[in-house]
Amino acid sequence: LFEGVEGGMAKQQLSWSRWRFDGEVRWLRFFDNRLWLVIAYADGTYSCYVDLDETVDPAGHRPLLDRAIDFPECNYNSSESDNVSATYDSATGRTTFVLPYIPESEVVIVTRFDDPARKGQEIARSSSGQTLTALGNWTQSKLTIGCSYEFRYKFGPTYRQTRNQAGTKMIGDLTGRLQMRRWLINHINTGRYEVDVELKNRPLTTHVFEARLLNIDGNQLDSQGQYLDTGSFGFPIASKSTDFAVTLRSSHWLPVRVSGVTWEGTYTDRASRNH
Repeated sequence: LFEGVEGGMAKQQLSWSRWRFDGEVRWLRFFDNRLWLVIAYADGTYSCYVDLDETVDPAGHRPLLDRAIDFPECNYNSSESDNVSATYDSATGRTTFVLPYIPESEVVIVTRFDDPARKGQEIARSSSGQTLTALGNWTQSKLTIGCSYEFRYKFGPTYRQTRNQAGTKMIGDLTGRLQMRRWLINHINTGRYEVDVELKNRPLTTHVFEARLLNIDGNQLDSQGQYLDTGSFGFPIASKSTDFAVTLRSSHWLPVRVSGVTWEGTYTDRASRNH
């Protein structure tokens, strides 16, 4: 988590992450803030990289897709083997794309946020093969083509905060009972995510946040202006704080940035004289 400070950006928080790839990782190395990998897939061995520095362009938003290729820029360098063939058929009114690799998972084609005509729209999706078709002529559009992948984060236990006996730091209060009523997840420039709530002795419930709202603020099926949102997403819990777990996940290509959580609940400590 980076925040603006005088003279630039400062890192305020970091976390450990686990990455799982569809192929076999043969080699990897960091060069500055770029992670380079050599990955073997069923159809061959590929050189891939992951950009890990979000401060290069804080105002920009890139589609989050694995094995992503930017079209038509990918065809400009003849020495690289990432060319994408795009052919428009006026008889059918469709554009056919042929990828330079055989995908291991679902492939999505989206318009980039810097496309002057249509920003942040999904135009095609396929679960098999390296050929995709999209309705319309997209041969001159700025597109990103890649595979969907799942991002998953499980929140830790929730406790009421109190000070230790020395009064030097904040710790979780384990003496009383915290009955959780509601959670609010705070997000910044976020498009979509799902929240799974696991409750003890109750079935799993899923809540979906979607930044795009059709027929509101001019959003329509063919022209959606609001694709990211900054705010909060609330959902009920109704459980003891130690008897539930919350997992945030997203396999969407729109960004997910969570800045924190706010909760509402009732705390009871029958052993306290001040209750």
